[in-house]
Amino acid sequence: MKSNNIPKHESTLLLIVIWSSLLPLIILCLSDYFTKKIKIETDSMCENVVTSLSNIIRVRNLLSDCNSYRCLSADIRNNNSINCNKINQSTHNISMGISHELLRHRVVNYIHEIRHTLTILHDTITRLHGLNHTHLNAENISSIQTTLIHFEKHTQEITTHLEINLKALGQLDGFSRNRVIGLNKLAHRLQKRIHHIQNPPDCKAAEYVTFDFTNNCGVGCTVHQTIFCLQLALETGRVLILNKIPAEYATFKWLEVNMLPLSDKCNHNDVDNKLDNMRCPYIRYGFPNHKWMPHVLPRDMAEELARLHETPFVWFAGQLAAYILRPKPQLAQHINETLKRLKSDGHPVVGVHVRRTDKINKEATAYTLSEYMNHVQNFFDSRSTTLQTMARINNMNKDQHGSSSEETMSAESLVETTRSVYLSTDEPEVFNEFTSSYPQYILCGNSSKSMSASLDKRYTSASLDNAIVDIVALSMTDYLVCTFSSNMCRLAYELMQVRHDEVGDATQLSHSLDIGYHNEDYSRLKYDVIISDGERHLNYGDKIESFINRWRGSATVMPTHSPPQSNSFLAPAYKFRPQMKMSEFLWFDADDPDE
Repeated sequence: MKSNNIPKHESTLLLIVIWSSLLPLIILCLSDYFTKKIKIETDSMCENVVTSLSNIIRVRNLLSDCNSYRCLSADIRNNNSINCNKINQSTHNISMGISHELLRHRVVNYIHEIRHTLTILHDTITRLHGLNHTHLNAENISSIQTTLIHFEKHTQEITTHLEINLKALGQLDGFSRNRVIGLNKLAHRLQKRIHHIQNPPDCKAAEYVTFDFTNNCGVGCTVHQTIFCLQLALETGRVLILNKIPAEYATFKWLEVNMLPLSDKCNHNDVDNKLDNMRCPYIRYGFPNHKWMPHVLPRDMAEELARLHETPFVWFAGQLAAYILRPKPQLAQHINETLKRLKSDGHPVVGVHVRRTDKINKEATAYTLSEYMNHVQNFFDSRSTTLQTMARINNMNKDQHGSSSEETMSAESLVETTRSVYLSTDEPEVFNEFTSSYPQYILCGNSSKSMSASLDKRYTSASLDNAIVDIVALSMTDYLVCTFSSNMCRLAYELMQVRHDEVGDATQLSHSLDIGYHNEDYSRLKYDVIISDGERHLNYGDKIESFINRWRGSATVMPTHSPPQSNSFLAPAYKFRPQMKMSEFLWFDADDPDE
């Protein structure tokens, strides 16, 4: 008779999840305790600490029942869900099950939410420095500040080491390599299917999705529109053809000239006068309930993809972008020259995209360079700590086995890494500011590219060349700091997911200063409640209609069951995870070479 006890490593992970969920609330309560004078309202969140403690007792009881635990670690239960009890038999013997991987993904996500919440503690310290306390003496104020500074430092250190150990968990016993192999196989399979659908045996008999140009926008915006149309074509088993591109639509025309065609066999002449064409809507004005909106995945790939990647829909978008952005030889040479300089010394590079000019105060907020560089410094500090930990572990192995590998020596020698930044911006002055303010960093990037991004030159061929070079270069860095309100930033992040061999799952290799990845073209993404919140009447499994991550440990949410007149409200961001929507792609009806 089989035991119902779950593996020790899985129960440990689950307890980490629960305690991680408490940490942001504890931080808020401590911060509020010292800052009542500046009216930070966190009483309701502090009350949740008591509720969360009772949840730990409930989870402890669940640990005795393996089936209950399995249900807890798989979030979705309807017809569009993954059944966590059914693991792909072809990979069962060489890889962790989906429950392990989903839980590991969630824990890493919690860590990043803790980091976001720590910004409140940082702001508290800053505000205390500026307060004019009339009834507190200098000694008391200094003591409070010292306490908060130490608390922030210690919590950051704990979070860093927790993250290091959890990442190491994903690399144990060859599972990291198996994950890369699995992602590469899925990518190869998907790219073959795209090519097969886009190149039918008979172009005259084929069915089509077409796109009519109604809006001229930049490279990122144009590619995201094309990604959406290509997804629509794949789901319906049709060929995507962009109708004859007028000269005034500069970016689409540039893509046509500089990228390989979407189809090697069919073109807009095959589409003319066909009555069964399907028109792809402009993504911003598409049908809000249209089932082909972004974040819909092929059902036959979704389960395996969810096991291998934390954000499957970002991976899927990256694969579509990679197909669309296949450069012709001349542009490929330009891109490769930049990448060769970028990685010439082998040291890690952080990509920073600073958005200014046309979108500021309209669609986005301007951020200071120092706000970007805070996250750059955090990345390099964390990397140094990781390398120190690796060196200690490898030294232990060397003492035990009497030998040292090249990897061991590499880890020992790179504890203090060279700090390089690839800077991309549409404001040339940012380069001057970077050079004067951050001389300890090696600056990559070219200020002349930012000059070509000025509003009067933005749609010239040279400017569009520079934009795509910047996007690809940003996607090839080791970490990305930008604003996801920018199409360039999101596209670079999507393309980063394609680099399986180098980075595996690149979900957490970025930080957005303003909004989450889901809030722009992908705002129709729905969320599930994964931790109940009694005060806000949120139960495990509830659906969230609207979710905006504020990157300070909280999110603005609107539950599906709320009356139309109800207002949205703030809730802890770690209590929600995005739903994974699936659809039966009609590529099976085409003579798919993989099936």
